[in-house]
Amino acid sequence: MIIGVDAGALSISDKRLKVGVWRVTFELLKHLSVIDTANEYRMYSFAPIEKKIMMEMGKSMENIVLSPSVGYMKFRLPLELMQRPVDIFLGLSQALPPNISVKTIGCVYDLAFLHMGKSYGMSFNRLKKQTEDVVRRSDHLVTISQFSKKDIMEFYGVPREKISVCYPGVTRMNSLSTKSPNTIPYILFVGALKPAKQIPLAIKGFKAFFSQTKRRYDFLLVGGDYWMDPEIRSTIESLHLTERVHIVGYVSDDRLPAYYSHASAFLTLGSWEGFCMPAVEAMAYGCPVVYARSGATPEIVGDAGIPVNPLDHDEIGRALHKMTTHASFGSSCIQKGKKRASQFTWKRFGKQWLEIINKI
Repeated sequence: MIIGVDAGALSISDKRLKVGVWRVTFELLKHLSVIDTANEYRMYSFAPIEKKIMMEMGKSMENIVLSPSVGYMKFRLPLELMQRPVDIFLGLSQALPPNISVKTIGCVYDLAFLHMGKSYGMSFNRLKKQTEDVVRRSDHLVTISQFSKKDIMEFYGVPREKISVCYPGVTRMNSLSTKSPNTIPYILFVGALKPAKQIPLAIKGFKAFFSQTKRRYDFLLVGGDYWMDPEIRSTIESLHLTERVHIVGYVSDDRLPAYYSHASAFLTLGSWEGFCMPAVEAMAYGCPVVYARSGATPEIVGDAGIPVNPLDHDEIGRALHKMTTHASFGSSCIQKGKKRASQFTWKRFGKQWLEIINKI
């Protein structure tokens, strides 16, 4: 078969956007190029995919550039599919081109935008429209957790059998340094610094922790600021934490392991996470996790961390205090976390996708 893929995510050049959908698209196609020896793949993009990325792909992967980028999804992609048809199309960016008549597998990562409404940010209207379209037109849907599957069923009335859950993997990154990136102990957050991550709540929880502990700690916020939540800076200033909470910004893959492995705890409070890849990375590198008890994170982390109410600052503070002062408990979480993280592999993710492709 010839399989068309929206690989537009791999076209981006801004390093701050090479997370989430970019990571899933890259790892899926890389692993499919190894395990699928029967099918050919056409990776459509609105700019040439970097050579170093293409070097990771097998011979079955062809990059077809549909430039200019303006009208890529709405005009360029459907025209290409009309002129050079494929057998199956994979919508990996939670979107589908209009007016195509082939079988489609759409990917829906999460519905945080529906839970948050307009407070989600400028992309709310676009996500709402394109996700409704994906759900309606896809022959089959793939999502990344049971939580997201339940959300899709409840919001859109999609039957259970139309949705498959494929858990993403964890990417083991090679570190250039084993030295701690901070001179004093720290709590860590990794992820896009956008409203859906509820970072201001994490800062308030850190403030509660800060008032309970006798030892000095910092809170490091690592992640791209492309969608920067304006309340992050105002919360830091209003709580007088400018000397303790540091917006680190984007950190390259080769530097991330040092941040994870030297952190005293990882704190993530997104209430509607579809998977929370950074939490899995934290567990893989031996960093214990404190997380929101809503969304998919409880499903992913389980008893390898401490679940909290993201609106209860004191509870967050107590959880961080327990994680950093009870050595045996923290050690137990670390061991459980490493074991749990090992269950999430990109190879398994690719195999699950291939089974769906072959069945549709």
